[in-house]
Amino acid sequence: MKKYFSISAFAFLMLCFSVAFSSCKDDKSPLVGTWEYYGSVIGEDADAFIVTISFSSDGNGTSRVDYGSGKWEGASFKWLTEGNILTIIMGVGDSQTSESGRFEIKDNKLYIIYGENGIEVYIRK
Repeated sequence: MKKYFSISAFAFLMLCFSVAFSSCKDDKSPLVGTWEYYGSVIGEDADAFIVTISFSSDGNGTSRVDYGSGKWEGASFKWLTEGNILTIIMGVGDSQTSESGRFEIKDNKLYIIYGENGIEVYIRK
């Protein structure tokens, strides 16, 4: 009887701990959602473009660049954060590349800062 009680007590404690810790988990990153970046190429034939990037809560994402006149390109990626560092991983196997930058979200704007000189500002859609 004593052995049965200890196994039951242990199982009950494990259940309590798993419920307690799973309720503390932050399931939704503030990045989750769709964001747009409006840009243009500098030069004689300055063309405007729109980048739409979507972050899913499962760590997957999609990006689409619309160049106007029906021209666009898209890609899927994986993403993760560590503190305020965002890493986007694209491709598979040997062709896999990643890019990281510091991010901040203020007033429905996502700022991604790459190094000292590069910054992109996305607006929540």
